[in-house]
Amino acid sequence: MTLSMCHDIVACMTAKSDVANLRSLIEARADPFVLIDARYRIVAANNHYAALYGLTPKQIEGFHCHQVSHHRSSPCHEHGEACPLQAVMSTGESTEVVHVHYGCGARQDVVRIVGYPVRLGGQLLLGESITPLQSRPVAPAPSEDSLLGSSPAFVTALADLARAARFTLPVLLLGETGVGKELAARHVHASSPRADRPFVTVDCATLPAALAEDELFGHVRGAYFGAMSTRAGLFEQAHGGTVLLDQICELAPEVQAKLLRVLETGELRRLGEGSPKRVDVRVICATHRDLLSEVQAGRFRADLYYRIAGLKITLPALRERADDIALLAGHFLDQFREQTGVVPRLTPDALEWLRQQPWLGNVRELRQLVSRSAAQASDGLIDAQMLARLAAEPGDQPAAAAEPEPDSAQAAPRGSDRSQVAQVLAAHRGNRSAAARKLGVSERTLYRWLREERAGAPD
Repeated sequence: MTLSMCHDIVACMTAKSDVANLRSLIEARADPFVLIDARYRIVAANNHYAALYGLTPKQIEGFHCHQVSHHRSSPCHEHGEACPLQAVMSTGESTEVVHVHYGCGARQDVVRIVGYPVRLGGQLLLGESITPLQSRPVAPAPSEDSLLGSSPAFVTALADLARAARFTLPVLLLGETGVGKELAARHVHASSPRADRPFVTVDCATLPAALAEDELFGHVRGAYFGAMSTRAGLFEQAHGGTVLLDQICELAPEVQAKLLRVLETGELRRLGEGSPKRVDVRVICATHRDLLSEVQAGRFRADLYYRIAGLKITLPALRERADDIALLAGHFLDQFREQTGVVPRLTPDALEWLRQQPWLGNVRELRQLVSRSAAQASDGLIDAQMLARLAAEPGDQPAAAAEPEPDSAQAAPRGSDRSQVAQVLAAHRGNRSAAARKLGVSERTLYRWLREERAGAPD
């Protein structure tokens, strides 16, 4: 809501004291909007706001805002959330927060709230403009991948993605392998003004240096032996849209220089072409590495880093959002049911087991384990014992990123030390990543010990 609109409301109320006129003003907004007094009571709401909760304005006016949006009898700040009403009432200035609201039909909506001070006849009110950032049913559509979660770490990241979608600055997505960086990039694109234009993904780790320039920027006929026709590169194919450069740290140094030139000038040259071509793309880069460390080590250009790091967003690891694990697991089971017609279920001890795992492979690892368990659950029930057994299968646990193997390999334990390894594995229900951390070694070292023990065991 603009300041001029606030002044319009003030003038309307002071001049006419007409609630009908007030409602006509807020109904003119295209987004959900509500006015709330200092006692958390809803003074007026437009139809867009009421529709979020499957109600009409008259059905919610007079009720406390936290009753309607949070299904609670007490204000949100008493439950650890930043309260826009408190902020506006104490400072008299606008504020912006992200909350999880409970919409129509037990739906959880992650929303951005922009709160404005509105003075009516000497009374200070909160004007709230609501922008949904994510809307998902309790049982999400199984055929679609989406960003799911309501934990504080996830909601913060989602708010950052929504903010990035409003600008054209380059975005740098950071996070461990498997956290969903490509999904986040697609979310930014789909929420941006470029949503109806192409979204092109480039896996930089699979681009050989000799071919990277051709793949990214294209070539003209005769540019090199075998170039029988002119071909547009991936940047040109994404004109008007978004390019995701995944694993950007793996891009060859010589290609980094050419990419920097394109980002700085907005122009590219196909191989063999003399004149440059204008290209309009929004660039999102993703990596699981610490790019500043790569810059300091001389493996990544500092000028390119500062060009792509317009907005840096870190996606949380799954272990940092354990409250979302049950929701995600249920989503993957729904996908399995949609594909097979089988209806598997997780037992309570299975859900507790899932919550306790380190998930070095993050959401990708969770998806794989839940899907495999669903396929092997003959009675339709997935318990903790089954999950632990499948997770302990050789090669199933991902190695921790940024945990390199020491140059001098550690010798395998002998005698009583070997029995200690077995005890630690048993204590962690066969979870090798957790056992390796307990033993103070890398997972690869633990795997090697176990392979050597199997190889040396009598037939």
